[in-house]
Formats: sequence, C-alpha cells, structure tokens
Amino acid sequence: MDGSFVTFTGLAALFVFGASKLWDLLREQRHSERMTKSYIRGLFAEIDFNTTDLRRFNEASLDYGDLLKAFQANADLIPHITDARHTVVYADNMSRLSDLPDAFIRDVVEFYGDLEKIREIIGGLDKASFKTISAQGKLNVIKRLFRRTEETQQLGEDLLKRFCEAFRDLGLSCKHTKPSELSLEERTAKLKSDLDRIRLRHNLPQ
Repeated sequence: MDGSFVTFTGLAALFVFGASKLWDLLREQRHSERMTKSYIRGLFAEIDFNTTDLRRFNEASLDYGDLLKAFQANADLIPHITDARHTVVYADNMSRLSDLPDAFIRDVVEFYGDLEKIREIIGGLDKASFKTISAQGKLNVIKRLFRRTEETQQLGEDLLKRFCEAFRDLGLSCKHTKPSELSLEERTAKLKSDLDRIRLRHNLPQ
C-alpha cells in the first residue's frame, strides 16, 4: 500500500476525530450557556417574587402606638404574620452561584440570608418565650422585623435593577410596577400614601 495513502488516511481520521471533539465541546458550551441563562432567569424571578412580597408587607399600615396598647391589654396576643418566601431556585442551585458575576454573589447570598433571618424572627413570635416578654419588648421585636424587611426589600430592588442592566440580552423585567411607569399624578398619590403609612406606623404627627 502506498505510504502517502496511509498518511492521508491517518490525517483524515485525525481530522474527523478532532472535529468530532470540537463539536462536542461546542455543544457542551452551548448547553452550559443555556443552563446559565435559565438559572439567571429563575433566580431573578425568585428575587422579584420575594421583593414584591416584602414590599406589600412593608406597605401595610401599622400603628406602633396602637400595637403597644394591644400588647398591654392582652399578654397572649401574637401577631399573625405569614412567611411567604421562596428559596427553591437559590437553595437547589448553590453550585451555580459562580455563574454570576463576582459583584453579584455577595449581595445575592446576603439577600437570601436576610430572608432566613426574617423567617427566624417570624418563627419566634410563635414561641412560648414571646409571651413572657414585656409589651415594649414585643413591640421592639415587631420593629426589628420591619427594619429587616425594609432593608431586605431595598437590597432586592437594587439587585433586580442590576440584573436588568447586566443581562440585557435576557430581557428581564420585574412584575411589580416601576416608578418610571407611573404618571406624575400617580407618583404624587403614591408618595402621599407612603408618607401617611410611615406617619401611622411610627405614630408621627400629621
């Protein structure tokens, strides 16, 4: 057999093998990219859900003065607060955190860590020890809860904005209404509502 033919055959086989490996690598890379995009969309949606839920909770009117009187009048009073957080995407995909830009990882971990702290505070309301503390002590627990939910909501909103900016190609959008989508009249009404809520919650003069 001609030696050149053997060499050609060997090179052809090597080329086919290399092309096959390259195709496999490209296919794996495309699959990995799809998985990363799917993960980012899922995580964004989950943060959006939790942030929206926190916003609704924080916007609920609450007069601390009235709540203190209620605690003083009834030592067995336990505020009913539902923990509606969702953490499935985050908890089930911890190994994929490295798919996010480094600047995101710390804040995402902090956001979900704060959700866990909120869960612990809410869970503490049902413990027998909650009934044994003073009315002012109970009120302080509720105030601590609201401070935590307000800070976590702000962190969530900042994260969502950064996600939208960093991953424009994914077309991410929040379910809750953006302030920029509101008319001047609607923004003014919302601002007045927010101020009234803050005054009511902290028992401030009108």
